[in-house]
Amino acid sequence: MPPKKKKTKEQKVSLYNSSQIQECLDNATISAIKKAKFRANRKTTWIYNSIAAIAVLCAIAGYKFGQGWSETGKKFAIFFTACYFIIWCIINILEKFFEGKMMFFSKPKTQFLQTSNKRNKKGKQKEEKFSLTINVSTDLPKNSDLYKLTIFEQTDKNRWWYQYKLRRFKNKEDNSFVLAEFNKSVGNWFDENGVFLKEKFIDEVIQLLENAQTKFIDKQQKKED
Repeated sequence: MPPKKKKTKEQKVSLYNSSQIQECLDNATISAIKKAKFRANRKTTWIYNSIAAIAVLCAIAGYKFGQGWSETGKKFAIFFTACYFIIWCIINILEKFFEGKMMFFSKPKTQFLQTSNKRNKKGKQKEEKFSLTINVSTDLPKNSDLYKLTIFEQTDKNRWWYQYKLRRFKNKEDNSFVLAEFNKSVGNWFDENGVFLKEKFIDEVIQLLENAQTKFIDKQQKKED
């Protein structure tokens, strides 16, 4: 007898809960990105965790010093408690400026490109290697059914300080580093009962990633030509 196919567990959401829908789609987006062989860059996560650990140590120190409630203990307790709150404020500010709506940062992925203007000694085209690093952002505004997914090429131009200067002094944004995006109704991936059509969504995200890589290679080709 042929082996029985495992039934995939259905994911079901409330069609009136936008945060639940976005969480479901974001998790599936991460799965699609991993399927496309992009690895997550966890550098910022480790930085946040390290800072958070310091904050926790400050909270513990404040509690320990404050137990005796001597004059010195009170000063130390106030100092470490203040440090705890300041550090958490710093973490929130860093997340806002460095991440914003970004939900994925990748490590560089090597792309190969046959160039037309560089040849080896035998006259054959040389194989050039280029590394693509992407950032992915998602957004589902409240009271809207449009889920926006954008794939960026990571360059200095999409760092927060560059975009801030652009918006502050020129009242615009630079979108030249956008490789691919879609802005579609969530009704494309959920049936009338709120059951998530995961495979359909993942296929669309993978296709979007392929389009992004194609655009990146085309940009490199133009630079080489």
